[in-house]
Amino acid sequence: MPKAFPSHGRASSAAPAVANKVGRAGKDPRGKQHEHNCSQCAKTFTRASGLAKHVQTVHDRVRPHVCSQCDRAFGEAGNLLKHVRTVHEQRKDFGCAQCDAAFATDRSRVTHVRVVHENRRDFTCDQCENTFTAASSLKTHVRAVHENRRDFACPSCDKAFALASHVKTHVATVHEMKREFKCPQCGNAFGEAGNMRAHVRAVHEKRKDHCCAVLECKKVFATNSALLVHVRTMHDASKPATTGSHVAATTTSAPTAANTSGAASSKATRRPSAVAAA
Repeated sequence: MPKAFPSHGRASSAAPAVANKVGRAGKDPRGKQHEHNCSQCAKTFTRASGLAKHVQTVHDRVRPHVCSQCDRAFGEAGNLLKHVRTVHEQRKDFGCAQCDAAFATDRSRVTHVRVVHENRRDFTCDQCENTFTAASSLKTHVRAVHENRRDFACPSCDKAFALASHVKTHVATVHEMKREFKCPQCGNAFGEAGNMRAHVRAVHEKRKDHCCAVLECKKVFATNSALLVHVRTMHDASKPATTGSHVAATTTSAPTAANTSGAASSKATRRPSAVAAA
């Protein structure tokens, strides 16, 4: 049984002016309708209160809860607690009942089960064959790939991004050179928690979870970027490569994140995606 923690904080009940009814987003895997669409990014919500809290914390940047171990701030006390447990304490209290994987949040565990063990992609793009695990990922895919939109510009350089969160990460890691996530085993520091986790898997655990899907090729790699280089150079040099299969998956599946580069599909892929998180 996954270990549960008490929830802290409640979203505001006030619905902001950006709440719009949208039919395109469809239902999430639990059958709930995503009717409330943020006009400033790709997020969709089942309740107006969720959208209100999102706008307040993400776009208006009202974040009164500050981490005592780094300079991260959060809109809700519960999110701060989650940050401390997952980033600084490196806790993974939610285990998968079907494999040995463990996760920092129950939401991540549920997504893992749905994507890896059930092979579910409940949201389909009506312009291509890509499928996604979340309505927001589908919307981001459409904006970034089919509409080629980069609506969020960096204030310090000429870079532009499909998501506001990408601008924030870019500024923190490139311009401010922040490296807040330290490897607990060697002390190397990284700008993103995901990069630190990838470092641990590849360097300290010696894992090679990304395998080439071309039938006659059985190469495996520690990182997805290494797989992409392999595909591009060895199998189809004329086309950009996309994501490869994961060794742990029992069937081929599509990545959860929206691919903001709009890369074409290749032979050595799972179902092509369009970003991935928290």
